[in-house]
Amino acid sequence: MRESITTPKSFFLLRVSDMTTDNGFLKHGIGHLSPSSINMSMGSMSAWCVRYLMQQRFPSGGAAERGKAVEIGVAHGVFTDAPVEECVALALETFDRVMQLDDFAGLADRDKYRAEVEAMVPIAVSELRPLGKPTPAPDGTNQHEIGIACRFREGDNGTVHIKGFLDFFYADTPLVVDLKTTTRSPSAFSQAHALQASVYARATGAPVRFLYVTPKKATWLEITPDEIEQNLSLVKEQVRRIERFLNLNDDAKLLTQAAPHDPSSFYWRGAERLLELIE
Repeated sequence: MRESITTPKSFFLLRVSDMTTDNGFLKHGIGHLSPSSINMSMGSMSAWCVRYLMQQRFPSGGAAERGKAVEIGVAHGVFTDAPVEECVALALETFDRVMQLDDFAGLADRDKYRAEVEAMVPIAVSELRPLGKPTPAPDGTNQHEIGIACRFREGDNGTVHIKGFLDFFYADTPLVVDLKTTTRSPSAFSQAHALQASVYARATGAPVRFLYVTPKKATWLEITPDEIEQNLSLVKEQVRRIERFLNLNDDAKLLTQAAPHDPSSFYWRGAERLLELIE
């Protein structure tokens, strides 16, 4: 098991008028949420229903696979003293292996993404190595599992667990670092990233910094206490909305077909085969 860092008590309390004997998450077999699933519900409720009620995975894109490959190469570089060239080679090997799958047969920009992997790994390694070696999880893996209990209403069934995994955790500092790959360096957190960082901060009690790496440079952002509180309030509100929606009906298919749908959402790019589930 990965190490779990869990806050000891629920952090949200709601009004007595919000009480009900049902739990929509339990009704539909949803044992926990994550920052990414909460963000998905905010960006596309129809996609969220397809993913978590109908249990269908959305296709991954070139940018996502670029990020996964870079993370593998960078993790090798910061947990060991391996030469940067070895880290780049591992990242490229990882990327090339995924690109051989049928899902990426028609990816026109694969060479561009591959070149970005090659450029990003040395930049990220050079930014992270001065921090020292991250703390490995007890089982020897790199990522620590974290969790918080979100109370969406009072009562025994009024809590849902939100969990996630840290890219790099420096226990002695303490510090949490999340690695993001992008082609444009941000000057501020996006809503989605601020929500993710806030959950990590509450779960660990440690400062949380995001390292944004482009093919040319790196940018650091750190979530502030005020931003943490604002985003945790947003988490509470969105969890309440999801649970109320799930409590409307026991039929997962019916809820999926009833969910608001924005066809322009990036979640639906390349996912045409899944559209039939919302019709």
